[in-house]
Amino acid sequence: MFKRVGKHLKNIYNKPEEDRIKIMWVLVIFCMIVILGGWFVIYKFNNRENKIANEISRMPSFSDLQKNVGDVNKQKENLFEEILDIAKKAEIEKIVIDYIKENELLCENDMMSCRLHLKEKDVSNLKLENIEKLENNWHLEYRQYYKNILVNDSDISFMIDDAEKKVISHISNFDPDIKLSNVEPKITKEEAYKIAKEDLNKSLDNGDNNFDLKKSELTIYRNMDENPVEYYLTWKLNIFSLQPLCDYYYFIDAENGKVVFSFDDEKN
Repeated sequence: MFKRVGKHLKNIYNKPEEDRIKIMWVLVIFCMIVILGGWFVIYKFNNRENKIANEISRMPSFSDLQKNVGDVNKQKENLFEEILDIAKKAEIEKIVIDYIKENELLCENDMMSCRLHLKEKDVSNLKLENIEKLENNWHLEYRQYYKNILVNDSDISFMIDDAEKKVISHISNFDPDIKLSNVEPKITKEEAYKIAKEDLNKSLDNGDNNFDLKKSELTIYRNMDENPVEYYLTWKLNIFSLQPLCDYYYFIDAENGKVVFSFDDEKN
């Protein structure tokens, strides 16, 4: 091919001027195609090299791979410890349930030996608030609920010897006699908060204070001063103020909006 091109180039001066111009343009176009083709090949080659280099740079180093493997192993160890912890706590809770069952039998057979006025059916009204191990003993704290509503200041705590796997002490405020026909509030939390603020402003005698409602929840309040004990469905409100400094708890009757009880935690 190149011999033929060279032969034509030797005879280019023997051709008419019009043909020489055409041949020159053909050569120019040919050279441009060769140049552009070469540039394209070089571009593609460099681009591919850059992609390969980027892929290599993104590959983790051996030290990174070792670290990742170490992290995975650590996660496995933590997960295994969590599973063991859950299983251990489940075992401890079972000890409490068995203790309650045994105590129920004692109460039925001999009231003098009755240690805990709590029956197996009452367990469904208990919710575990906290469980932790301190030295060689487990401490469990339960809160009492009635129809899924928290009973104020009614809780049970157990201490379990981890080695002996048995209950060694308990403290109980559990109330088995709660009876409330209605546990649906007739006033809202916002209405209860308004009532509490009005009452608090009167007691402080300081005009309209800037209060902050820290917490509110529907609770069952037990009036232990009444005989028999009276039970109220209440909104328990924790109201805080910096000026004047006070941290009040209000129990507002959720049926009629009356103030059942209140106290300042800053003074207690």
